Amino acid sequence: MLGTMPQRTQLQWTVPGTGNLASRVEDHHLYVAANRGPVHYRLKPEGPVPVPAAGGLVTALSGAARHLPMTWVATASGPGDRLVASQAPTMRAKPGLPRLRYVVPSEEALDWFYRHFSNPVLWFLQHGLWDELRRPNLTELVQKGWQLGYRPVNEAFAQAIAQEVCGAVRPVILTHDYHFYLLPALLRQHVPGALLQHFTHIPWPGPDSWEVLIPSVTRQICRGLLGADIVGFQTVESATNFLRCCERFVPGAQVSQQLATVGLADRSIKVKAYPISIDPVALRRVATSPEAAHHKARLLPLLGEQTIVRVDRLDPSKNIVRGFQAFGMLLERRPDLVGRVRFLAFLVPSRENIAEYRRHAQEVLREVETVNGRFGQDGWKPIELFHEDNRSQAIAGMALADVLLVNPVADGMNLVAKEGPIVSERSAVLVLSKECGAHHQLGSAALSIPPRDVAATTSALEQALAMPMDERNRRNRTLRGVIEAEDISWWMRTQLQDLFDS
Repeated sequence: MLGTMPQRTQLQWTVPGTGNLASRVEDHHLYVAANRGPVHYRLKPEGPVPVPAAGGLVTALSGAARHLPMTWVATASGPGDRLVASQAPTMRAKPGLPRLRYVVPSEEALDWFYRHFSNPVLWFLQHGLWDELRRPNLTELVQKGWQLGYRPVNEAFAQAIAQEVCGAVRPVILTHDYHFYLLPALLRQHVPGALLQHFTHIPWPGPDSWEVLIPSVTRQICRGLLGADIVGFQTVESATNFLRCCERFVPGAQVSQQLATVGLADRSIKVKAYPISIDPVALRRVATSPEAAHHKARLLPLLGEQTIVRVDRLDPSKNIVRGFQAFGMLLERRPDLVGRVRFLAFLVPSRENIAEYRRHAQEVLREVETVNGRFGQDGWKPIELFHEDNRSQAIAGMALADVLLVNPVADGMNLVAKEGPIVSERSAVLVLSKECGAHHQLGSAALSIPPRDVAATTSALEQALAMPMDERNRRNRTLRGVIEAEDISWWMRTQLQDLFDS
């Protein structure tokens, strides 16, 4: 989910069977490297104003900052961030948040780093969308993006973190996501005694998918990650794929699939899965807020006898067009549902400066017009589209859903699949892609679909709408139990516990 995060709850630091984790980390300073910081600064007439960032990573690590000293190193991506960075190398935006240090790449390096390499090259490759990159001279794009953006920005982060940790005793450094695959190895050179972990939030495909890149780039990506003590992924499948990539692309690597380790030189690197989650308490606070109540009242007249809901960024990986095609096929198959079942779609604008995203957004809007034009009647339209970033409104929509459709072609985790069951007031049926990371935890209580199969998605939607309430209630209880047992606090604790044990 995107949007401003609510007030955060404190993480619980007692791990069953291990004692109090806080006592093990109190002598350490935690350093986090991520493309986005815990806040971003918006320029206003009175000056730069900090705006809380969104996402599970911010929630987890901001909670951890209440228990141990933490510095967060992030990209200064906008004029407000750059202005603040020019005034002081590090700052604390608000009480309770980590210290923040911005890295300020040149505009050219940042453009090549993010818009021309991280997105789209790595994002599209790792989500199985490589064939949708309809760009001339793609090999040249990869080379320039790597040389002019990706490497320089990773090196700038390594230098900034090395400055921050200077003098620290056994610093703990957590690097995050596809933006910083080179950073662990660079940090290992700068700070050889650090405890290092890298976590990748998006899927990691098998070695055949990586063959489309320049061989030296793929090799450096894998070797970069092997600078960490632990390389973390969302799922066991992604972790296994990374081990296979090390076997193929890293000369001299000694890979053990059984132990989930990679030996390189005199080091042994662990490779593990840590499925990220949500903060159910904070989420329920939003769902029961006056703002959410206002949105529910406004949405009620738009509901059908039954209502399908989806909440997504407008990203090609989210498979939005096929979801609408499946709904259109359902109305064609079941004309008795026309006028009775509605589809509310809450779609957040995303990466509009990237051509593939603009084209995808146009395709989505065309499909909505097609379905509404074919099945709309007497002022009623089957699909109601909300094209904005409004977290409270989206949560209100999920609370009112009878069916929640989550059908990405690939997704590291997908937190919407975990948010929906927590806020649902109607025990909504979760229709869930098998290619979604959340499927590993939630699939047994969801209706599973192969995301590229429109007919199968249609059948799942039909089954969901016909499901008796007692079965809906049973499935929802199961989903909530799994999500609450392995929440965002569990995710954070488990990683730190493993890192200190290493």
